[in-house]
Parts: sequence; C-alpha cells; structure tokens
Amino acid sequence: MLQYYLCFVLFLLSAARANQIEHKLDGSRGLKRGVQVQGNRVSYGNFAVNKFQRLLGSVGSSSVVSNYRECALSCVNTPPCSSFNVASSPGSDGKYRCELLNEDKYSANPEQLVSSQNYHHYSIKVFLQHSSTITHFAAPKSILLLAC
Repeated sequence: MLQYYLCFVLFLLSAARANQIEHKLDGSRGLKRGVQVQGNRVSYGNFAVNKFQRLLGSVGSSSVVSNYRECALSCVNTPPCSSFNVASSPGSDGKYRCELLNEDKYSANPEQLVSSQNYHHYSIKVFLQHSSTITHFAAPKSILLLAC
C-alpha cells in the first residue's frame, strides 16, 4: 500500500513540475508506458469505468487483487493489456477477481461487451478530435493511475 501512495505522490510532483519543463505528462489521455519525465520513466493510464459490464474475449491473465486500483496498475505494467474487468464485489477472501484483457471495447466486437452483475469493465479513455472539438467516448467516471 505504501508503494501505491509513494507512486501517487511522485505523480503529483511530476505533474506539477511537468508544466515547468519541456516534457509534459498528459494524464487526460489514454495509456502511456515508459514516458520520460524529468529523466525518469513513468507509465500511466486513464481508465473509464463501465459499471456492471464485462468484456468477453482475450484474457491475458487473471488474478485476485485488493481493489480495482491494483488491477489497473497491473494493466498499466503489463504491455499487452489495454483494458480490464474487475469483480463488482469481493469474494469470501475479501479479494476481487481481476482480468487483464488484450483488447478493449473499441477493438472487440460490440457483442462482447455484455451486462454483468459480477463485473465492471475499465477501458482506456478514448478521445476523438474532429475539427476543433474534442469528444471523449468513455464513461464520465474515470481513474488515472501512475506506475513507477
């Protein structure tokens, strides 16, 4: 847990200083791995939740985690991962099932995103820039995670 806290603090400090130097950390967009910020390599993901939905398809790996943030951090740190499913409630051991997926709801067949009382699906926030308008196609609630 201390590791996650330190990572978050590093993100806040990096993001604040990034505005003062030429390298900018843009946490509002997608998934980035190995970005150089102040001589450090960082990875981050901006995920949007689709509550009570599950993406069926290519599960890269499955594990149990303490919370959804831990699942998101696993996705950020696992290069083939582009989205994840996490259990909507813990099992009898207090842990949540985490499924790292090698595709997201935009690259999968539309029929693969199904209603599920047992899972929430997290996809990378996707932005479409058309003319001078930017529209994001993800659910409004999102999380930003940084991996050190």
